[in-house]
Amino acid sequence: MHDASLARSGVPLRVRLPNWVGDVCMALPALRELEARGAVLSLAGRGWAGDLLAGHGWPVLKLPSGLRAGAAVSSVAHRETEL
Repeated sequence: MHDASLARSGVPLRVRLPNWVGDVCMALPALRELEARGAVLSLAGRGWAGDLLAGHGWPVLKLPSGLRAGAAVSSVAHRETEL
């Protein structure tokens, strides 16, 4: 997709955050760049991720504990489509 069309359209983008605090911090430049190019971010991660990223204004969905990452994101996506 061309950068200009991304910025105009406000493409929604669901991002599964890494499990480790340091890895989430290292992902911040990429998340900021995606947002700067027009992506509307919706993040999913561990329970502490919402507090860590609160200053950025991105919605962070707390993933249920005990599920593998792929299963958790799939269950969240399924619930969102039912709403």
